[in-house]
Amino acid sequence: MTIIKRPGALSYLIALLTFGLPAVGHALTLAQIETQVRRTVHDTSSDSTLQTYTDTVLDDWINDAQREIVNLTWCVQKSTSYVLTAATTYYALPTDFLAVVEGKALFEDNSGMQYQIQEFSEAKIYETEPDFENTSTGAPSHYFIRYPGDSDDSLEIAYVPVPTTTSTGTVTVFYYSQGADLSSDSD
Repeated sequence: MTIIKRPGALSYLIALLTFGLPAVGHALTLAQIETQVRRTVHDTSSDSTLQTYTDTVLDDWINDAQREIVNLTWCVQKSTSYVLTAATTYYALPTDFLAVVEGKALFEDNSGMQYQIQEFSEAKIYETEPDFENTSTGAPSHYFIRYPGDSDDSLEIAYVPVPTTTSTGTVTVFYYSQGADLSSDSD
């Protein structure tokens, strides 16, 4: 038997079945998607030993297709909020983070005043304020996103200037999110 690692046509077919067929407001379960894929590729034997593709292989392709669609369309949005800590510049972003929604990071200071923080590149911050971590303090006016220097794959967000005890508050970041993999037939 030849094992196909990830055929592009099947991946797009799965994406179509996953996202293109159901009516608005109706989601298919993993088991329903598997059934539709098996029908489409004529792999419908009731004896699983006679099926060309195992459920595990189909599930991998279905999840690959879901990731491709989400990465192409950025169709899943979430937000996360946290309280800034004095003298702390870097904060971990959620593991499902893809990108900030149109620069939407809101800061609400301790008095309840809320304003948008602007996104800058890390290079621009270091170009204009090379020692910002040691010399720049106050209420944050901009942020940048980076990979930390360690082996961790998660992203982090940095706020500039560095918050002080009088300039802490709550930050809400609106972001595009990676969808969770489907693993149970009822997902």
